[in-house]
Amino acid sequence: MTDQMTEAHPARPLVGRLTEVGYSPEQISTFMHGRVSARTIYRWGSGGSDPQNPSDLDELKRLADALAPIEAHEPAPLPSVELPF
Repeated sequence: MTDQMTEAHPARPLVGRLTEVGYSPEQISTFMHGRVSARTIYRWGSGGSDPQNPSDLDELKRLADALAPIEAHEPAPLPSVELPF
């Protein structure tokens, strides 16, 4: 995803982080105390629309940071494998 896409649709990567770790739009809506519908969460995730209320985006950021933090570590090295030949 490009930085320009993120700027144009700020909720899209946040919803993406949450769905990648297994949360559905319905669950995200529930976590947001029903402030927005699951359909709205789906639209935000697909880039079809953006939060109209800045506090909804703030709440989505808070959820993504709490439930789907970005890993800030290096990937684990691959294990060495000895081949039998």
